[in-house]
Amino acid sequence: MFRIINRVLLAALLAVLLAPACVQAGGYVYHKVDIGAPFTHFDIEDIYQQRWVSTYLRGKPIIILTAHRYQRYEVLKWAETFRREFGLPGHVHLLWVANLRKFP
Repeated sequence: MFRIINRVLLAALLAVLLAPACVQAGGYVYHKVDIGAPFTHFDIEDIYQQRWVSTYLRGKPIIILTAHRYQRYEVLKWAETFRREFGLPGHVHLLWVANLRKFP
């Protein structure tokens, strides 16, 4: 009897450990976007209260920088670097968004 219980518990433990994890840290399910997948619609407002709608930004890659408001100076350095390297030549759309509470 002890052997059977031991094997059942071992099988259950292996099933739990070897099962693929579908939930990432924080309880959010991670979905990777495939190449050629439909573009995700969004309507966000940046730190300068300018609205950005995904339908107007088609055709170029979009870099969205987000951070906590206490890290805004560090993100500003990243934003300036990205703007100089990619934004000014017109290769990408660069958005700096401070508050994404209403978006998943």
